[in-house]
Amino acid sequence: MSGDFYDIRREACPQCGANCSWPEWRANGEYSAFTFTNEAVSVIKAHAPQQRLFMYLAYQNVHCPTQVPDSYVVPYASLPEPRRTFAGMLAALDEGVNNVTTALKANNLWDDTLIWFQTDNGSPTPSCGGAQGGQNFPFRGGKCSAWEGGLRGTAFVYSPLLPASVVGKDTHSIMHAVDVLPTLIAAATGAEAYAALHEWYAAQGRPLDGVSQWEVIAGGDLTATARTEVMLEADPHSLPLEKEYCGDQHGSGPGTAYYAFRRAQWKIILGDPAAGLGDDGVYCTGPPCPYIGWSVNASNRVNLTASSVQLFDVVADPAETSNVAKQNPAMVKTLMAAMLAINATSVPAYVCGVRHNSDIYGDGALWPWNGTGPL
Repeated sequence: MSGDFYDIRREACPQCGANCSWPEWRANGEYSAFTFTNEAVSVIKAHAPQQRLFMYLAYQNVHCPTQVPDSYVVPYASLPEPRRTFAGMLAALDEGVNNVTTALKANNLWDDTLIWFQTDNGSPTPSCGGAQGGQNFPFRGGKCSAWEGGLRGTAFVYSPLLPASVVGKDTHSIMHAVDVLPTLIAAATGAEAYAALHEWYAAQGRPLDGVSQWEVIAGGDLTATARTEVMLEADPHSLPLEKEYCGDQHGSGPGTAYYAFRRAQWKIILGDPAAGLGDDGVYCTGPPCPYIGWSVNASNRVNLTASSVQLFDVVADPAETSNVAKQNPAMVKTLMAAMLAINATSVPAYVCGVRHNSDIYGDGALWPWNGTGPL
């Protein structure tokens, strides 16, 4: 909580208005992981065990800036920077989570608790977010890109309520962040309440995009999937409009419109998924990857343009090394049609406060591919 600006505030309730939001001065100079953990523990200690509790705890670790108290770095002195400080930041996060779980156990809440822990994107690379010491090996790209290194995120679910058959196991079901709400509803209240939630939102004209993953997580069949497809990226504006109306917000070059969509094992990418970033190789910072820095392997570094079309089998080829679009024109056509159908439901977008149609040309097409595009 230090630097040129002080931006942490305490509010008695959401959007509570005047005289209800004030700077949290007591946290000035305190490492944010400590602040958030202490607040979470205080809430848990004051909570009546017989009542339900929902807690959203968004730690800033391991986001930039790469900072942590010196004592957390000492155990990792053998690591090079920035990996050393990154490891210290992660250790501080682990300590915070441990303190929260300890408080849940002490207050008799643990046996009826579900913990959902996840990141929001892949590790940043030097071109977007800085070299913080994280790595996405063996995946290509990183944060700000539509490569798997940017889109795949680590997550786990833990609860004493989970059946023993799934504890410690992995699921490879396709999941999206919008699935979190319906999954937690289904886990906390059951299938009937989950169905009622869907019906309520549909009646409001706002059907949920998310689906419950609870049967996949707790059902025992870890080969099952709750969804077969997901729109990974739909950005018809990308950076050009941002630069035109509010300057280059990402500091990453000119950029192009791009899309990414997955159905089953197939992932299609239109345009450059890391426009202006140069993130079409693998970035890693040491073991277990076999090299340091950017991979310049000619097999996975290509010159992409606004009209590029790529197709990958991300189950067999999670590192996205082989573009098989030319060998699978029927699949490309099928996935393009699916994306067009989704794109037709888009609503106007606001770029730095200026309203634009999500579809630049107003014809329902995926600009600049117009439903076909070169392979």
